[in-house]
Amino acid sequence: MSDDLLQRVVSAIVASVDPGALDHALSRARAATPTPTPTPTATPTATATSSADLASRLLLVDILDDDILGARSGDRPYPLRLLLTHLGDTLGGKGFELACALNVFFRVEMDEEAKMRLGLETSRLYYRFAAEAGLEAALVGSASPLLASLLGGQLPRLRFESVDHQKVFDSSVHERAAGSDAASAAIRQAQSFLCRVSATGMVRARAAVRT
Repeated sequence: MSDDLLQRVVSAIVASVDPGALDHALSRARAATPTPTPTPTATPTATATSSADLASRLLLVDILDDDILGARSGDRPYPLRLLLTHLGDTLGGKGFELACALNVFFRVEMDEEAKMRLGLETSRLYYRFAAEAGLEAALVGSASPLLASLLGGQLPRLRFESVDHQKVFDSSVHERAAGSDAASAAIRQAQSFLCRVSATGMVRARAAVRT
């Protein structure tokens, strides 16, 4: 499956959802807070329930481990939880495209080659989301390897790696993204994950970076 096709698949999913309806649903979901001691007449409405379910499914609440969703400051998965929090806060805008890609990646069965390509496209959307949402560099640097590991867990023979910590361009593992300075070897920003063959460490797909 080509990267262009994957981009069109995600774009089609995004285009198929009415932004106004999504904003309304998310507003209802955020406003729907459970009461600790409900009275016999306090019955949640079907609309509130479905809205909350929409938001939770978009954020993968039903399939992610509790150690991620319940991580606290100092816990290893905590940066990933912060990323999901930022994603939830922007589901009606910048975060929706990334949420769609994550849902397709984790919920749709496909062969490993297609899933690898989708994972790379998802990582591109992740870095774009981080830039557009103004996420702090420290959070991105901490969350990237966790997200790469989470995505790679779906690939039996391949693994994703983040390259946020790498500062010098290496053509064996990096490819220059659009807008790069071809004369510079200094990496300014990662644009996608690196993919390797687990058994050999061979580079399966280079990471896009901006120099």
